[in-house]
Amino acid sequence: MQWLGKLSNKAIALLGLVALCHVLAPQSPKAQTTSVAVVDRNLVTRDSLAAKGMRELIDQRYQRYQSEIRDAQNALEKARDELKRQSSKLDSETLKQRRTEIRQQATELSRVLQSRKSELDQMFNRGMAQIDEALNDILKTLASERGINMIVNATKSRRIVLFIDKNLVLTEEALKRLNKQLPKVELVVTPPPPAKGR
Repeated sequence: MQWLGKLSNKAIALLGLVALCHVLAPQSPKAQTTSVAVVDRNLVTRDSLAAKGMRELIDQRYQRYQSEIRDAQNALEKARDELKRQSSKLDSETLKQRRTEIRQQATELSRVLQSRKSELDQMFNRGMAQIDEALNDILKTLASERGINMIVNATKSRRIVLFIDKNLVLTEEALKRLNKQLPKVELVVTPPPPAKGR
């Protein structure tokens, strides 16, 4: 009984619920069999044509944004250097005004950077939602076709499954069907707000 003290309240409640369900389950003359299959969901979503195409589009957009931001940062640095060089020649009011302008440009650059990051994150999340929805439909279809009662996610990082018969693994079939059903995702690209001062 020492082991009972080590169980959490949730684990005890779960064990009790399982036992109760077993007792209350209708008994048929023929015992129901449970059929379990396994899929590496991360592998399917990562290696699908749709995910690869989505990542390529997002990477292209990221590279374009990086170039824009790098150009804006360089222009900002040049403006700062120029102000430093001229600071001894400028009156205090003009110097103060130019510093304020440079701060505003830096703030705007930071805002644009956050906006671009948010846009890329939203594109990725919307694309993954499409992939997840299609994969869920495919897994339900596979389960129905094969008389499967439960599909377990066998993503390696989660270490849920320690051993499985290869014949129960649906990963390759799910990937093949996902590539056929959803070869690419439609990414809605919202035009970024125009940068101020351009």
